[in-house]
Amino acid sequence: MEQLASNVLEFINKCSKEVGSFQDDNFNQEIWNNCQDLEMESPIEQIFYCALQALIVFNYIDSSDPIEINGKYYAPGIGVFPQQKVGNYRCDFKVNYETFPRQDGIQRINKSIIVECDSQQFHERTERERRYEKMRDRYFTAKGYKIFHFTGSEIVNKPYQVAAEVIAYVTECDIKSISQDNGIED
Repeated sequence: MEQLASNVLEFINKCSKEVGSFQDDNFNQEIWNNCQDLEMESPIEQIFYCALQALIVFNYIDSSDPIEINGKYYAPGIGVFPQQKVGNYRCDFKVNYETFPRQDGIQRINKSIIVECDSQQFHERTERERRYEKMRDRYFTAKGYKIFHFTGSEIVNKPYQVAAEVIAYVTECDIKSISQDNGIED
């Protein structure tokens, strides 16, 4: 194969920088708006959300609207729902992941988990608060959800690691492939 001319390589580099800047602006604006509009209450929830969204982009994980196939609706990809109401309780995040039905008979993935971002700053930790949290956790578990609790320190100090744990669980992928293959490090 022939080498590209130096002026073509220079123009590719210029285009790359412009596209990167455009994507940077779009991602920044979208995440900023979502942090405001989706009523995430605490900085640790916002950091978790940002890390999760970044890893979704870096790993090319789809998130799309439901699609009808043979009379059934599927929402392929990942869905991140902050401040989601489940029954009479509110969770910090509900994260869903779904794949299309497979023709080869292999089971498709369809998982939903609850993520709780626990911080001393935003939770009293009184006996009453702990009782409420335990009751809520039992309710979520009875409804079939796995619950991931992360401390504020974990989220602030290792946001990508925490987000990678969630993505690895719902997608059934190896956690190392989620975080390390993309050059992402906390």
